[in-house]
Amino acid sequence: MKQRLKLFIQLLIGSFIKRINGPYIYALIVKTDNGLFAINPEDFEVGKQLRINGEYGIAEIERLKPHITSCSRVLIVRCSYRHIGDTNI
Repeated sequence: MKQRLKLFIQLLIGSFIKRINGPYIYALIVKTDNGLFAINPEDFEVGKQLRINGEYGIAEIERLKPHITSCSRVLIVRCSYRHIGDTNI
């Protein structure tokens, strides 16, 4: 019950943020330590971390740096619909 209430409150706040920015806002562009991201204004997990702290998952990327060379190709995939999943590399 507590979790449902928290999600409901987040949904209300997200809708309010979207309403303040106008009905045609689909995403907010956020410049972070991870790069530029277009994030959903209603996202209160990864999107909130990017908006407030300017980063997300930096520790995970730092942990992988010893295994990556300048010739490496790295694809970072994040699945976020109310934050399902985590950083996948």
